[in-house]
This record gives sequence, C-alpha cells and structure tokens, in this order.
Amino acid sequence: MVNKALRVQDIETLYKLRTFIRDLHSQITEYYKIQNLERAEIRCLYRGQGMLKSEFNKIKSNIGGLLSVTNFLSTSANPGVALAFAGESNEELIAIVFEIQIHRMTLMNSPFACIENLSHFGEAEREWLFSMGSVFRILHIDRCEEGKYYKVHLTLSNEQDEELNKLARLIEPKLQIPNPIAVFGILLLEMGKNEIASKFYERALQFDVEPWMRSSLLINLAESYMNMQQFDKALVCLHQSLTIKLQFVASDNWSLSTIYNNLGSVYGSLGESETALAYYEKALEIDLKSQNPDYEKIATRMLNLGSAYFKADQMKNSKDHYQRALSIILEHLPSNHPNMAVVYNSLSTLYYAENNFEESLSMSRKSLDIRLASLSENHPSIAESYINIAITLMELAEEPEEILENYQKAITIACNAFGKNHPTTERYQRLMDNLVEALASNDPVEHETRTEAT
Repeated sequence: MVNKALRVQDIETLYKLRTFIRDLHSQITEYYKIQNLERAEIRCLYRGQGMLKSEFNKIKSNIGGLLSVTNFLSTSANPGVALAFAGESNEELIAIVFEIQIHRMTLMNSPFACIENLSHFGEAEREWLFSMGSVFRILHIDRCEEGKYYKVHLTLSNEQDEELNKLARLIEPKLQIPNPIAVFGILLLEMGKNEIASKFYERALQFDVEPWMRSSLLINLAESYMNMQQFDKALVCLHQSLTIKLQFVASDNWSLSTIYNNLGSVYGSLGESETALAYYEKALEIDLKSQNPDYEKIATRMLNLGSAYFKADQMKNSKDHYQRALSIILEHLPSNHPNMAVVYNSLSTLYYAENNFEESLSMSRKSLDIRLASLSENHPSIAESYINIAITLMELAEEPEEILENYQKAITIACNAFGKNHPTTERYQRLMDNLVEALASNDPVEHETRTEAT
C-alpha cells in the first residue's frame, strides 16, 4: 500500500500512513548505521521486475544520467532471485534485472540495509531494502539471452553528484517546516495538485499556529488559489499574510519579497499592469539587496517582470528580463530546473507575438523537454507546452497529425489534473474539435493565438 501510494502520488493515503513511513525510514537508517555500511566492501545487489516498454525506453535514453526511485526499493543479494522476479519479456513488459553497485567508503544520500534477519523470507531471498528517494547513476544496459531480459547496470549515487546536490539545496529549505500538513501542501503544489493542496492548507490554518507560520501558510494557500485562477481568494490571503508580517518587520524586510511578488502576479492576472509592475519591482529590489542572494527567487522576479512588460506591450524590456533570468539560471541553478522551462516558454510566447514562429517552436520544445524531465507526468504546465506547440505548428502549416497529437496529449493531462468539465480542459478540447471539423470540411482552420507569456 505504501509503495503504491508513493508511486501514484496518492497524498491522502500518504498522509494517513505518514507515521509508518517515518518509522520505516528511521529503522532503515538505524540498521544502516548498525551494519556499518559506510565502510562495507564493494557489493552488488539485484532487483528483477517487468517494466512497460515506454518506461524502459526512458531509461535507455538516459544512460549516464540519474534514476530516482520514489518508493521503498526491495533488492536481493542473490541474482537468481532477481531473475525469477523479472520473468521473461513479452509484448507488454520488458524483463529487467537491475544490478546495483555499492562502493566502499561512500556516504549515501538515502539509507539502505540488509533485512534478511527481519524478512519473512529470510535466507531464501537475502533481502536488502533501500529507503524512498534513493538515486542511482545509470551506467549501461546489456541485452541478455537473446532478449529474454535486459540487465541495467546502476551505481548508488552519492553526495558528489552536482546536479543532485543543486536540486537538494533547492528542495530542502522548502521542507524544513514543523507543520506536517504544510509539508504535504508544498509537495502537492510541486505536483500541480492545487485543489488538494488548498484543502491541506485550509486544514493547517485551523490549528493554533504562530503568526509567522500563519503568514507562510496563507502565502502557500494563495499560490494554490492562483494556480486555480481564483484570484480574488488569492488576493485576500496575500493581504492577510502581509498584514501579519508588517506587525513584526519593516516594509523592505527580506521576508516580504515573496508576498510582493505574488501580489504582482495576482494583480497582473486581474489586468492591473501598473500595480503588478510596482509589486514586482519591490520584490526584486529586496532580493537584490540580500547578502546571501537566493538566485532562484531573483530569476523568478526577472521572469515575472518580463511577463508584466510583455502584457504592457514593452517587448524590449520583456526580452531583456527574460534573458537576465536565463543567465541567472544557467549560472546558478540545475540545468533541469523548472524555471528554465518557464524562461523558454516565455521567450517562445514573445517570439510568437513577433511572428517568429520557427524560433517560437524551438523555445516551446526546449520548455517541454525540461518539464517532462522535472515535473510529474500530469502536471498542467506540460499540457500548456503541448498546446503552445500545437498552436505554433498551425501557424507554420505543419501536418495536422502532429498538431492533433499535441492537442490530445494536452487534453489527457488536463482531464487528469482538472477533470473533464474544467474550463481549461474544455478549451483544449474545443481547439482540437475546431481543427478536426475544419479538416473534415476542407475549411480554413480557426485557432487561438498566444497572448500571454506564462
């Protein structure tokens, strides 16, 4: 149940099982230390399973890259056990045996331990268990016994992986919150589950919490409302949060930067461009004065100012801020950081407005590649990328099959993220229906244009 909930991101179940998950992780960590595994000799562990061809193709295309496992991972010291679990490849599944190398004197990001003496199967399986969040480097893949199964060679990743370190440094501060409901809310926002996130934050605000924590919860609740385009509710939350903090700090305090930035986003969405620009500038001014610059925030501020200038039809200022955001991300953040996708998407929209459709399409595809690599598969931003690609392909008079394919992918994601009757899903469906009807009647295709850099 735990692994299924982790795999499909069933947050309600994970929250109910949070005590069990925490205890299991703690026990694995304890046995990791007791067994002195940091000083163990090089060993190999094995795991066998059937895998969908689409998932296996992702691994094949990522040799040399990282493979992250969200659930607890059961392995065996006996390769024969793994081979039995793998079975043989068939039309639906590829038989896979993972061979995991673990090197001596390596401090691991995620603990693992031998549980042979604790397991029901004992010596028969010689089981080792990795805690959730383990990360492996994909070394190479061998085709074995004429394709009956494939062996994927991995090595357990350590703290020297620079991309992993960068991502960890960005994620960890967001999770250092004493309120467990708030932590789940943050994870939900990262996954694009905004409606569920809002319920978690509303639940957290029912508790008697310190003013500073209440202010932070209101900021995150506002973000979930913003993502659902409930801007009036978001505005109320942000002003409440600002009122709380101004009781304790000056108006240019670093802790107000996020509130000012989000107020800019809401006012921009409500069409109040001058107010939006004023709040964005205030947020950026605070961040740039910091002795320890948060480059993720600064890049976000640049992006938002670029978007505000775009909406005000100030294309030069817009492009300048997008380019500054891109430079910051390339220098200070991981190459697959989600904000990189936002920059490319924003530049794509700007080039589209300038009728430079080839460059717009190139930027949209770069944005999509990063989003596919860094976000959950049903994240609304991925659907947005597919729609933007489809609209731009229509401007370039490309083959309708590719356009329809992008529309269909966007609709599938929107149905999963919002539901079939949500305005976003209905808009995507309408765009595809217009194209299908036009193709059937040989009429010119009417389609929307891209008007916002988001």
